[in-house]
Amino acid sequence: MRIAFASCMSSRVFPDQPVWDWITAQQPDHLVLLGDSVYLDVPLGPQHPSDMTDDAFARHLFAQYTHLLAQPQFLALVRHLPAARVHAIWDDHDFLWNNACGAELHPVHSVKMRCSTVLLEAFRRALAQRGAPGSFPATLAAANLANPALASQAPLPTPSIALPENTWL
Repeated sequence: MRIAFASCMSSRVFPDQPVWDWITAQQPDHLVLLGDSVYLDVPLGPQHPSDMTDDAFARHLFAQYTHLLAQPQFLALVRHLPAARVHAIWDDHDFLWNNACGAELHPVHSVKMRCSTVLLEAFRRALAQRGAPGSFPATLAAANLANPALASQAPLPTPSIALPENTWL
């Protein structure tokens, strides 16, 4: 079994990403995205994400995921792998910004954390469906971030995944 691991892949900073072609050529059975996938604070625009309104943060995060899912080399790799073979976890740049430690330490940013959770879950679903058209919300409104149930958004699940050959991810 071959497992490819990747992280730190800002498609905004590096639009051409030949590493995905190289990984595809290695024919992995699974791809694990270790986080720092969308880099919410890089490149730093006119306003740091910590200073954005919750709505501006949501729009910014949605645009980052949309851009990554449209990156041709990344999308080709996701589509090359069988369904449910790309696994994403997150790190500081994905849920808030560099060196953020999570919702417990940032209660003032709890709405941003819920937004990040919902959009990472949407990203995971899109990856599980091999980036099929419509697998990621087409608009921010379609992501349903205004849903009142998000006020009690559960923490992001981190399931263990049984792989062949008595291996766990």
